[in-house]
Amino acid sequence: MYAAKVDYGFPVRTPPPPGYPGEPAPDDYAAEPFSPEFADRRQAFLDHVKRNPAPDSLKAPFHEMARLAAGGTPHEG
Repeated sequence: MYAAKVDYGFPVRTPPPPGYPGEPAPDDYAAEPFSPEFADRRQAFLDHVKRNPAPDSLKAPFHEMARLAAGGTPHEG
């Protein structure tokens, strides 16, 4: 057997749209949920997604779908 090098990166081929975040903004860690209400936690997650670029991985489309749900403009390239 041989070890194949697999690249699971998600290449970006076009510039991001205006206002798209360029650098990740770290989030605070909490051992317990900050709110018992789902709506509050959902909004906090959507706000976090809008402040951060999508990762360079196969997770990128899911981050961009959340960005759309948050009212943001997705990076399509």
